[in-house]
Amino acid sequence: MSRQKVLVVGAGAIGGVFASYFAKVSDVTIFDVNQAHVDAINANGLRLSGETESVTQIPAVSDPAALADMQFDGVMISVKGMFTRAAVESLTPHLQGSPVLFTIQNGLGNVEVLQELVDWPVMHGITLEGGHFIEPGHVKHLVRGEESWVGPARGSFEEMRWFGELMDESGIKTRTVPDPSGAIWSKFIFNSTLNPVGVLIRGVPEVMYQSDEIYELVNEMMQEGTQVANGLGIELLFDPMHFINDLRSGKIPPLKHAGSMSYDIAEARATEIEFLTGYMVRKADELGIDVPVTRTVYRLLVGTEMGVFIRKESGERRQTAKTV
Repeated sequence: MSRQKVLVVGAGAIGGVFASYFAKVSDVTIFDVNQAHVDAINANGLRLSGETESVTQIPAVSDPAALADMQFDGVMISVKGMFTRAAVESLTPHLQGSPVLFTIQNGLGNVEVLQELVDWPVMHGITLEGGHFIEPGHVKHLVRGEESWVGPARGSFEEMRWFGELMDESGIKTRTVPDPSGAIWSKFIFNSTLNPVGVLIRGVPEVMYQSDEIYELVNEMMQEGTQVANGLGIELLFDPMHFINDLRSGKIPPLKHAGSMSYDIAEARATEIEFLTGYMVRKADELGIDVPVTRTVYRLLVGTEMGVFIRKESGERRQTAKTV
């Protein structure tokens, strides 16, 4: 039996981790718009450090047209949510057939974009793996997750089951199920809470469970998120607070980072706030559910992100003025 062919779209963090693991059991190609990253991967391989130490030779391209003569069985979308539409629109004219589109991106709303743009099968899910872009050609595997959950968003369970099995075979422990919504919403509540709170506490993860005030803030946000999930008729796979409670009681080792959003703010990049806490607020409004704590944290993050970009633009203007 021939190996499946998988395209990983965006290899800057979690996509880099998955591409390296997929390459053990399938033929992988990377598409990434970061030319320096693509050049480094092609020259020296994709390096993982941290939880995984490896260097894997994977072909990488930055021009969608370079994919025109290739055919893929599956396409993993691992760009940030605000780039999903542009990435898929640039790729679809060049991709042949009807590959399975797979997303485990942060937040919610990406599946709707994929379903709007193409009529291919769509698989969604969650992973507890964590990654961070270090430099061109180098991704740090920050967190080794216990288990990933995936399943169909559109299409049959059987036609995409192979993708979940490939994940599991590659070394990323995965459960493929007919309906992963309970797992997705459990992690979504967790992420839409901890990512913005991680920014507000200046990226110091211990504050989330060592400070009584912040612990209560996190608890209230997760309770509001659970009410929204209940309003949608979704039965959560796990209590989103259990991880924080285990940290607080010392049952598990301390957190290594405060979420990808804190890295984005620290490096003056756009965040996924609209696909996380913003989505939660909008869904609560649709259902008529009051989420005052979540709404306040969302507003604070929108303002924080705006402040970061104002400061960045001011600094760039001052730098330009010095060199003119």
